[in-house]
Amino acid sequence: MRNIEFNNGDLSFDIEKIENFDVPITVSKAYDSNLDSPYTIDVEGTSYWYAEQEERDADFEKLKSIVPKFSFVEL
Repeated sequence: MRNIEFNNGDLSFDIEKIENFDVPITVSKAYDSNLDSPYTIDVEGTSYWYAEQEERDADFEKLKSIVPKFSFVEL
């Protein structure tokens, strides 16, 4: 089991499962100003929430380096 640390603990927990998804997979950034943690990364129906844009963007870039076969959509 690899120990990859993300700013979002749930994403750290799920990364091994995510790496095994069959393509095509789309990973996207989202924002909802009505929430306390308005920044998100969406991966196959699962959202990972962040209070800070910088943390979300750092995890998004890390995902791009770990699973480059996925499609990444930025706002």
